[in-house]
Amino acid sequence: MELGTMSMKPNLKTDEKTWQGCLGFVAMLFAIVVGVGSIILSFGFGLSWARVNKDHVAILKDYLLIAAGLTTFATIIWRGMMTDQQVRIQREQVDTQINQLERQREQVDQQREQVELLRRQIDSSNAARYIDLLAEGTKLLEAEGAHQKIAGVAILREVICGLDYEVLRNPAMTLIASEWKENYKSAADLPYLKLIKDALSEGIKLGARSNISAVFEAPNDNFEWVLVEGFASQSYSGGIITNENRPHISTIMQEPKISFRNVKIYNGKIDTKEATFSDCYFIKCRFKEIRIDDINENYFCDCDFSGCNFIFYERFTDTSFISAKFKNCYFIYENIPSLIVLTSDETEFTSMDWSSFLSARESFDDFMNVD
Repeated sequence: MELGTMSMKPNLKTDEKTWQGCLGFVAMLFAIVVGVGSIILSFGFGLSWARVNKDHVAILKDYLLIAAGLTTFATIIWRGMMTDQQVRIQREQVDTQINQLERQREQVDQQREQVELLRRQIDSSNAARYIDLLAEGTKLLEAEGAHQKIAGVAILREVICGLDYEVLRNPAMTLIASEWKENYKSAADLPYLKLIKDALSEGIKLGARSNISAVFEAPNDNFEWVLVEGFASQSYSGGIITNENRPHISTIMQEPKISFRNVKIYNGKIDTKEATFSDCYFIKCRFKEIRIDDINENYFCDCDFSGCNFIFYERFTDTSFISAKFKNCYFIYENIPSLIVLTSDETEFTSMDWSSFLSARESFDDFMNVD
């Protein structure tokens, strides 16, 4: 309500008291008039007091009853009017509340639209920021200086690990994976390549992956591989993989479409289901499962086959070809390998004379230090 403006809403309690007072006054006035008029009328015609008492008191009583009835009737009419007015006021209040709620809903909708607009502006700002970072990182990565390359990898790592704009993760992964592919032979000498390897591993944990397919060839037989994750596919040829590689070969084998050819692998936990091996030398490795194809195409020296499942596609009576592939390999006596023969009809678990190419040992050798 503005200052100086009086409320026009009726005060029901005040109106009720005023109405009742007026009715009482009118009824009393009506009774007095009727009573006095009756007395005057009676004496005017020469009636005695006794006659008045008998005949006119009843008339006066009737007039009073009529006055009371009129008052009651008027009160009922007034209460109906007040009830109707009260209902109308309550309806107006409800309508006012509904209008207020509608205005509040409109305000909430407007606030929601403003928040959504702000979010889109932030997303657009973040997108522009990460696109700029991607461009800047690419530029620095293509520079000749080591410091620029380190800065470029750090910027691209920010793009990969940033949670605000995930759509640029894979392109950033592809950029640094391509740089690794071009310079992998110097991985042990160039510090920024170690940063690339760590960034690729972090990207894999976040569900990102490059689209680079890489073929890595060792420059010499003694070249020690630095294994890396994050490629669409990768193949290693020649060289050595040792227990010191991080990530270890047991981790790198979980990469999609990974293969090894003519690689010497030391002290590894090998799962031949995940990777492809050909003409490889396994030295002091552990196997939990190996297929006949893996035996035919690779060589094994001082390897542990305790509890290993040998999977063949037919039963062999002559295992001399297996013996030629195994040298000083063994199993722990308490954990004998199993032979599984897969045929078109069934899978058969059977026994085998392991002594033809494996030796049984009482305990695990101390020199077998495998992650």
